[in-house]
Amino acid sequence: MDNPPFLSLQKITDYTPDCNTIQVFAKCDDFIEALCKRLAVPIPPFTLHRRARVSTHQEEEGGRVNISVTGLDTDEDLPYSFIKVINSTLDSVNLSR
Repeated sequence: MDNPPFLSLQKITDYTPDCNTIQVFAKCDDFIEALCKRLAVPIPPFTLHRRARVSTHQEEEGGRVNISVTGLDTDEDLPYSFIKVINSTLDSVNLSR
């Protein structure tokens, strides 16, 4: 494609497109949705999947238990940050083996 479309939310003053270039100032999702609707191309439904790994580790001295919660990407098991705050309340928990 010699002159691909230019899609941006803001006008870039130092960008001088060729006469054959299309400039669109919109959000990508809005533009693609409108384009697919115009072309009668269905957009498949999207489902967001999130995973968390919970692990515990008991310290040798003092018996303190550390609980770790890590967000993970569902496809490649890579760390992914989607957890902001975790609140917990423990009432007389016995973690002995």
